[in-house]
Amino acid sequence: MATPQAHYMKLTPSQLTERMQRRVSIFGMHPQAMLLELDKLLTAKKEVKSARAREMQLNRLWKELLMPLVAERKNVRAMLRYKEEDEPERQEALKGYMLVLETLKGKLELESRKGFTPAQVAKAQNRPNNGNHWTDWVPPSVKVKVQELFDAIPREGIRKKTPFERRIPAPLGKQMKERLLKRTEKELEVAKAGQRAAYMSGEQDAMQDADTKVDYIEQALEWIAKAEYTEALPTTWHGFF
Repeated sequence: MATPQAHYMKLTPSQLTERMQRRVSIFGMHPQAMLLELDKLLTAKKEVKSARAREMQLNRLWKELLMPLVAERKNVRAMLRYKEEDEPERQEALKGYMLVLETLKGKLELESRKGFTPAQVAKAQNRPNNGNHWTDWVPPSVKVKVQELFDAIPREGIRKKTPFERRIPAPLGKQMKERLLKRTEKELEVAKAGQRAAYMSGEQDAMQDADTKVDYIEQALEWIAKAEYTEALPTTWHGFF
């Protein structure tokens, strides 16, 4: 069958079934042919729904990675507006830092259009911490060069800027922390169920593995609870280990 008509994709499964049954009664469509077409339409509908869900997830993950970077760029841009003739080193450091931020933003936006999650791209590129924070995407050599520019700023009477801080905006951090907390609590419930099953089986290796997993998740929950909203957290509890 050709690509399903768009209006079919807007119908619920029950509405699709009713529409197909109507074609049988009105147009004399063979019931078996109706069932085959209905199955194709329902399959296509699931695929469209799945694709949309994945697109939404990808957009959210890349947005959460980029937002702290955009916020840092905004802060540096504001600092650059205040120019003092006796602060050439400060201006040079901020401009160098801004160049890194702008370049990275462009690269991440390009990666976000390729259909992979940040973690998948980070793994392929061997980025540290699963690419959890934008600073993980900056090569160490670049960080060193930028830090040297900031170290060259005279300390007397000049506020020092710390580049590449692993921080995120508090509103975003609050959302991410609460989501991670709920997700990890659910995984703890599943792990404890697995732990009970392991003890019922009496297998020592299974019991030890189950105990270890529960201990890890409980430790991760403690760290999540204590974390500040501005702290960059991993997307899953596994990231803590």
